[in-house]
Amino acid sequence: MPNVTLENLVDYARHVLAQAESSAAHYPLTCKASLPHLDLTAHVSVGALADAVAHGLVTAPGNRTPADSCRVFVAHPGIDGIAAPVSWGQGPFTQHGFATRLAEAGLRGNHFHDLDFWQFYDPQRRVGVQLMASADAFPPWEPGAPLRAFLHWEYAARGMRLAHAGTLGTKGRGVLLAGAGGAGKSGTVAAGLLNGLDSVGDDYVLVDLSNGVTARPLFSTLKQDPQG
Repeated sequence: MPNVTLENLVDYARHVLAQAESSAAHYPLTCKASLPHLDLTAHVSVGALADAVAHGLVTAPGNRTPADSCRVFVAHPGIDGIAAPVSWGQGPFTQHGFATRLAEAGLRGNHFHDLDFWQFYDPQRRVGVQLMASADAFPPWEPGAPLRAFLHWEYAARGMRLAHAGTLGTKGRGVLLAGAGGAGKSGTVAAGLLNGLDSVGDDYVLVDLSNGVTARPLFSTLKQDPQG
């Protein structure tokens, strides 16, 4: 499959998922995280992304069933059985057409074309794969919220959402600080923490609407540039 187009996208997604699963024994590390309502198992290689998965996710207590679990394979050449990612081969890439074609087949996905960085997820089987050209060929934002797209797809299937927002509050009640990148969300959260307020997350938080509005943390990091 030299290039991927909308016509063969679903076939490529299923091929990549099968390839990642069949090579499960060859991944150097297995990281586990107990998140709100979800046990995540990530198969990764040693490096910055593995560190982010191991240390950048929160631990949430609670009882879970086997159905409350998902697996993500972070794949790249260098892991036995993993082929190099292919390139997009159909004119300008459009996220809407890409996502729609996968959704028609019951799949989810994302493609960062500058790096041939592919993410595919099967919400019915709760299995995902992130295919990269090498162990460190991920976009610069990935370690700040590792495997965010997979968590978004899995939680969305359960009626919850990842919100691009910071949080501040006190005594269990608070506000979501929503806004575009660079609007000052993280700086506001940092300032609130320094002045005695609480937070359940910066940048991305899990929002559950099943019993009022509840925000829960997924990532244990707060990001802020030196100028901010």
